[in-house]
Amino acid sequence: SGTGIQELPESVGLLTKLLCLRANEGTRVSAGLIVKLTSLQEMWICPADISQFVKVLGKLRELRVLRTSLFTHGQDERTDRDLLESLQNLHKIHTIDIGGSSRMKSVMWEAGFTSPRRLRHLRLRSLVFYRMPVGINPLLLPNLCYLDLQVQIVKEQDMETLGRLPELRHLKLCSCKTHVVSVEKAAGDSYFRKLRYFSTPCSFLRFDLHGVICSTKTIMPRLESLEFFVRVLFLRDANLLGFDKLLGFGNHGRTSLRRVEATMACLGARVTEVEEAEAALA
Repeated sequence: SGTGIQELPESVGLLTKLLCLRANEGTRVSAGLIVKLTSLQEMWICPADISQFVKVLGKLRELRVLRTSLFTHGQDERTDRDLLESLQNLHKIHTIDIGGSSRMKSVMWEAGFTSPRRLRHLRLRSLVFYRMPVGINPLLLPNLCYLDLQVQIVKEQDMETLGRLPELRHLKLCSCKTHVVSVEKAAGDSYFRKLRYFSTPCSFLRFDLHGVICSTKTIMPRLESLEFFVRVLFLRDANLLGFDKLLGFGNHGRTSLRRVEATMACLGARVTEVEEAEAALA
């Protein structure tokens, strides 16, 4: 860092056996250079031209680690699709960490798009998915331990699927909906058994157990950090004031939980209702 180089020289493209390329945020890298580095296994860069970068990315078939930032708010839908198509060609990839910002328009991850089976870390901040990508499931991603996505609509089945990812430890879902997740399986089923961190910064998620008696090991037994957003009016209308009722399972994280951060929207609520909600989270 601190090299003062604004753009990586094209002569770097002569290093065709290069395995690792790391450039700081102030250094741009052209797509024409990247496409020559087909031996790369690790790449940390900021592309000079996003629309061209997402097209050539899929040619780096040896890539294991990708870390970059894409600010796609000025791009069209084709850029999103090119990115997804390139990612599915990276069969050896295990870490995808893409920061930045999205176009604020949702994109679909069609059933034909497959997820790299070796994937362990997936963070996609440059895309907003209309619904949960079908490729994110225990059969296709048995090693996934870190997941950070923006999804407009998260259904009950999606959360049950995520809950069965055997290695998932970090989960962050950005969605603008309030969710009640029904758990209708047998009481012996285990959900999110290795999860340590769970964040829904723009929405609230509650588990409805439908009367199923759950043990302390049924849902998120190892959770250490919890972040969520909730409207006080929702708690009032659903008669959920009280922390045990708030999440829907009273034994949740009782022995492991170390940190809870709740953002409350108080618009339209009475002072007493706000105070009761605050007391429930104290």
